[in-house]
Amino acid sequence: MQLNDHQIQDINTIAAWLALDQLPKDGTLEVDLAILAGHAVLPNVEAVIALAKKYQLPLLISGGIGHSTSAAGRDDCQPSALSPDRHRRQGRSAAAGRDGARVR
Repeated sequence: MQLNDHQIQDINTIAAWLALDQLPKDGTLEVDLAILAGHAVLPNVEAVIALAKKYQLPLLISGGIGHSTSAAGRDDCQPSALSPDRHRRQGRSAAAGRDGARVR
């Protein structure tokens, strides 16, 4: 795919908006729940998990089998704290438990 300068500028504008971090660096948050709407941007996923851990928040993970599910199960993916056991993700959402979905 060849992008022209205008398209590249548009993509960078959207990416900057999506990357906007409005969370305080220090202090407290007045929230009851962290919600991770499933997607494939691993730095965002890791940030939400770190935030939930830092502030002792319950974490709601939503999503299902989608465009990045197969990538999450590949053997050549770099391991991370997000990697579920391989047998649990075969044929199911990466966030799914044995019965296909669960809330903890």
